[in-house]
Amino acid sequence: MLYFTRNSYVPAIDWKIKRDPIFRLLDKTEWLNNFFNKGEIFISCFSQFREYENEVQGDKNEGKALCWFEDNKGNTHGLQYEAGLNSFILSTTTSLTEQNKKDFKAVGAIKIVNPTSFALEIAKKLPFCEAGSEGRCNYQENRVFKLKNYETLAHQIKRPEYYANPAFHVELQSLTQEFELFLKHKKYESQKEYRLVWFTSKKQNSGLIINCPEAVKYCERLNF
Repeated sequence: MLYFTRNSYVPAIDWKIKRDPIFRLLDKTEWLNNFFNKGEIFISCFSQFREYENEVQGDKNEGKALCWFEDNKGNTHGLQYEAGLNSFILSTTTSLTEQNKKDFKAVGAIKIVNPTSFALEIAKKLPFCEAGSEGRCNYQENRVFKLKNYETLAHQIKRPEYYANPAFHVELQSLTQEFELFLKHKKYESQKEYRLVWFTSKKQNSGLIINCPEAVKYCERLNF
């Protein structure tokens, strides 16, 4: 079965997007049963990721990044920052490889056939949820990347205590486009992670178990 995300455009064209499924690997049959019986699912956060002892599951640098640019005088400016602390996150994969199953000790998976519709249902159950984002993770050797169209930002950082200016943070976010939330070290590339992110108005220090039976209709059960 094919699932599509529908949007209306001007001029009026009914445009459909073919969606590929993503997979939430689980290492306990109980958790599979709980989701498909009553919609129970655990939604994590960056603070939780940093506490995992297993390096495959967690990364202490999640959400951290360093962006840089070179101004018209040849001076290099670097900005180290942290983001995503107000977010809930669900990690999935686009690739059901034997290595992935082994790394995560998976006994089965939730096959999410329509990720966007699934995420929107989950959003209704999360406290203080205001927005969301989804997409494949980017893998590189470090958490450093170069900014483009940095002119406004370059002007702002010349001001005293620019980091306390809300306009600076708005501009930085518009340039980074939440890239850091989907940035992972290249050594994890085999995971082929696809990430769902829900933004809230509060800092999130721990994950949350929710019941969302409305999301089950966008999923299929896989037993390994």
